[in-house]
Amino acid sequence: IITMRHMESLGGYLHSHNYTYKTGSQQQQVTLVQLEDDSNNEWIIEHRIASFNNDSRARVVQDLDRVKLRHRSTGKLLRASSAKPPVSEQEYDSEVSCTGDIDYQGDSDETWTINAINGAVKDPIEPSKAVVKFTNQGHRCVMISHDIRLPEWAFNQQEVLCLDPATQSRALFQIETVKLNISENVEF
Repeated sequence: IITMRHMESLGGYLHSHNYTYKTGSQQQQVTLVQLEDDSNNEWIIEHRIASFNNDSRARVVQDLDRVKLRHRSTGKLLRASSAKPPVSEQEYDSEVSCTGDIDYQGDSDETWTINAINGAVKDPIEPSKAVVKFTNQGHRCVMISHDIRLPEWAFNQQEVLCLDPATQSRALFQIETVKLNISENVEF
């Protein structure tokens, strides 16, 4: 179980909550928030293959591994879609949202390549020091954030979207906290 802080813009935590977008996919919102101790900032890293043997729960995540990020509070998977983001509605933008339920295994839209910026290729990712970016497999875009705020219906939180190409500085997240909770089939 991890929390991630965006390295640039206003520096918020990757966050989701049980409210949906009013436009686009109308799926669960994904934003950045400034609140450090919010349980809605927690994400479970899962193996990309649903049938993966979870007996090796303490598996190390390496640079360039493909993973899924499940929102801990709602059980939904982080995804990129062909829907346009609510504020940045450019042709090359993809909305980032959460979808499914705790049993949903997803597909390429919910699969992300984790790339450690401050490590060697294929090295294990050092959780408390890792600066990473996430590339979506289904849309070949990179998850970013910026200073743009969502409307009041999204609590004026920062917009998160997926871009190709993406500005490197807007795509960087630092893994800030890590909890290993074997009873919840968590891998890290």
